[in-house]
Amino acid sequence: MFWDAGTWIVAVLAGYVLGSFPTAYAVGRLKGLDIGEIGDRNAGAANVYRTLGPWPGILVGVVDIAKGLIAALIVRELFNSMPAGMVAGVAVIFGHIRPLYLRFPAGRGAATAVGVLLATFPTIGVPLAIAGVGVLLFTKRSTVALATFLIGIPAVTAATLFTGTGDRWPGEYSYPLIVYAFAVPIMVGLSHYISVKRLGQLEPEGGPAVSSR
Repeated sequence: MFWDAGTWIVAVLAGYVLGSFPTAYAVGRLKGLDIGEIGDRNAGAANVYRTLGPWPGILVGVVDIAKGLIAALIVRELFNSMPAGMVAGVAVIFGHIRPLYLRFPAGRGAATAVGVLLATFPTIGVPLAIAGVGVLLFTKRSTVALATFLIGIPAVTAATLFTGTGDRWPGEYSYPLIVYAFAVPIMVGLSHYISVKRLGQLEPEGGPAVSSR
């Protein structure tokens, strides 16, 4: 049964520890840089993409997506429980935002959230992920590509409520799953807001702006 304490502990710890792996920080160190001191000081794929180049940014993005995908999928399959995978998904995002290994906040959780939502909603997640890649190639703006996915997931899951009982495309989603589809992007949005606010406090005289390029 999902609600026993052992399952809770495993789901939370597995997600948090995996999410804490500081991908962007590690890649920056390989180049002799501290990602927390350059660009918008965000230890995430978008900042690596803008400051270190497309390929390092893509590498960080892929690894961070994999963190979310693996945490949510493995815990779900281990306990044969969708709620367990959902809890692990929240934990892995939180681990990415507030990692165990760093003394400062890391990324904003967007790429990791993509992995979590891909594991939870694969039928709509895969096409939206492909669309996001297309947007990235066309616009060269990682934030726009991520927004395409993170806005698309809740929009499509909510739309299934209005397509007819028993004949929903691409499948029926319970109310908890639909709430989850909204909650994960909101979590990322709040993380982004807090991160930008923190940067503003660090640069009170109008230092480097947070770019969305």
